[in-house]
Amino acid sequence: MDFLAMQLYAMQGANWQRAGGEGDKPEPVRRPAEGEQVEAAEPEAVPLDEIRDVLAARACLSIGWLRRGRG
Repeated sequence: MDFLAMQLYAMQGANWQRAGGEGDKPEPVRRPAEGEQVEAAEPEAVPLDEIRDVLAARACLSIGWLRRGRG
């Protein structure tokens, strides 16, 4: 159980206690990844040359934008 989940559970318990303990005591909500292994997704690799080309094109566009006095 991670820190934020523990805080939520403590808050729920405190609210239940302040209400006089009426009704069932709150139980922690089971989160999807709790107790089971989750496999990481396999990212699709993008060639470094393609990334550089896109970044260079963006840089050219932004430089042209600044030269026209709109920046």
